[in-house]
Amino acid sequence: AFEQRGIDACIGADHVERWLQQVHPEDLPALRQAYAEQDAGTTSRFEIAYRVRTRSGDWSWVLERSRISARNPDATARLICGVCL
Repeated sequence: AFEQRGIDACIGADHVERWLQQVHPEDLPALRQAYAEQDAGTTSRFEIAYRVRTRSGDWSWVLERSRISARNPDATARLICGVCL
C-alpha cells in the first residue's frame, strides 16, 4: 500500500528513525511524543494522523493506531501491535 502511494515503508534496520525522517516537520514533535509515551508504558493505545513525504516530494496523510500487547515487569512496552494506514 505504501509503495503504491510512493512512500518508503522503511523495512529493516533503523526503521523507526528512517520513518521519522520522512515525517513533516510540523507533525514530528507530536509523533515523537506519542512514541515516547507508548514506549514508556504511560499509555496503552494511541491514534495519530500525520504527513509523510512521498518519493515525488508531495505530502501524504497517514493514520497510525497502536496498542501495547505485552509489558515488561517495569511496565514499559515489550510488544506493540499497530497499523499505519
